[in-house]
Amino acid sequence: MKEVLKKKGVKVALGLIGIVVAAIIVGLVVQGGREQKLVTSHLELADKFLEELDYEQAIAECTAVLEIDPKNQEAAKLLALAHEGKEKQDEKQKEIQDYLAEAEQYLEKERYGPAIEQYMAAMEADPDEPKYQELLENTYLEYARSCMEAGNYQGAEELLDRGYQTIPTDTFLIRIEEMEKEIEEARKMAQEQARREAEEKKRQDWEKPKNIYQWLIERLGLITKFPWTFTQKEDDESYIYHVYFGRDNVDGTFDEYYEVHVNKGTEEAEIVRHLTYDNKIGEWNESRRNVGKKYDFKITAEIKEEYLDCCEKRDAFEQYIDRLDAYLMAEWSYGKERGYHLMMQNLEMPEEGQNIWSGEVFYYDSGYGNLSMAVEVNIADETAKIIGLTLDPGDKSSDTLKDIIGTNISVKQTDTK
Repeated sequence: MKEVLKKKGVKVALGLIGIVVAAIIVGLVVQGGREQKLVTSHLELADKFLEELDYEQAIAECTAVLEIDPKNQEAAKLLALAHEGKEKQDEKQKEIQDYLAEAEQYLEKERYGPAIEQYMAAMEADPDEPKYQELLENTYLEYARSCMEAGNYQGAEELLDRGYQTIPTDTFLIRIEEMEKEIEEARKMAQEQARREAEEKKRQDWEKPKNIYQWLIERLGLITKFPWTFTQKEDDESYIYHVYFGRDNVDGTFDEYYEVHVNKGTEEAEIVRHLTYDNKIGEWNESRRNVGKKYDFKITAEIKEEYLDCCEKRDAFEQYIDRLDAYLMAEWSYGKERGYHLMMQNLEMPEEGQNIWSGEVFYYDSGYGNLSMAVEVNIADETAKIIGLTLDPGDKSSDTLKDIIGTNISVKQTDTK
C-alpha cells in the first residue's frame, strides 16, 4: 500500500513540475512577445524621429531598444545614423549661432549691411526657422530708418525695395508700407525745413546793407544797360561801389563807369566819379554829369519791404528765364550750353493785379559774340515772349532766333523737368 502511495506521490510531483515548467515557458513566450512589440514600437518611433530630424529623441528610442535587445542590428544602425545627424545638426547650429553673434556685434556698431549678410546666412542655413527671417526684416527696417534719420530718403526707399526682394511676404510688405509713409512724411518735413532755412538765409543776406545799397543804386536808374561788373568794397567810413556798364548813345559813347560811395554813418550816397568811354578815339573821359549828386539811402522798414518783394519777384522771373534758356538750348543750341553767361537787367514788375513781367536777358561770351533779348513773361499762363533782339555782329549763328520774336513760349515747370 505504501509503495502504491509513493508512486502516486511521484506522479503528482512530476505533474506539478510539468505544470510549473509549462507556465514558465508560456510566461517566457508572452514576455518575449511583449518585448518584441515594444522593440518594434521603439524602432518605429526612432525611424519617425530620424525623418523629422529630431535626433535626440531618435537616440533615446534606439537606446531603449538596445537595453531590451543589445544585439538588435536595426537599432544599432538607426542609432549610428542619429548620432551622425545630431553631430551635423550641432555643427550647423554652432555655425548659425556664430552668424547671429556676429550680426549682433555689427548692430551694436550700427553696421547694418554686414549684419544683414549674417542674418541672410543664418536664414539660408535654416530656412524653416521663422525667427531668422524676422531678425532680417527688423534689420532692413532699422537700416532704412537710419538712412531716413540721416536725410537719405532715397537710400531708405531703395533698402526697403531690396528687403522685399529678399523676403517677398505679405506681412513684411505691410511693415514696409508703414515705413514708407514715415519716410515720405520725414521727407516733406525736411523739405519744408530746408525751404524755411533757405528763405531765412536769403532774407538775412538780402537785409545786409551792402546788398540793399546796390539795389538802391540800380533803383536810381544809373544803370540802364547790363553791367559788365558791379563790385563792392568798403572802408571804415563807406561802402564803395564800382559800376561798369554799356549804354548806346547817339554820340557814340558806349561804356560808362560810376563810382558811388555810401556813408555808413549818415546812409547818404554820393556819386564821386563818372567816366565815359569814347569808342571813336578809344579813351575814357571824365564826365561831370551826376558827379556830386547825393541821395538818401536810409534803410527804412518800407524800403526793406519793397526790396524783399522785388527780390522775391526777381527770383520768380529768373526761374521763368531759366526755362526759356532751356527751350533755346533744346531748339537752337543757344544759351548756357554754349558757354554764355546769362544776366538779367531792367526788370520791371507789374502793378497789383497785372500779369506781364518784363526784363532784358543778356548773353555774353567773347568766343561767339553777344546777344540781348527783351523778354515779357505772362505769369497767368506761364509763357514768355521775346519782343526784341539785339545781336552782336560777331554771332552770325544766332540769326535764326529772329524767327521766334513775338512767339509765345511755354515756361511752365512741367515743360522743363
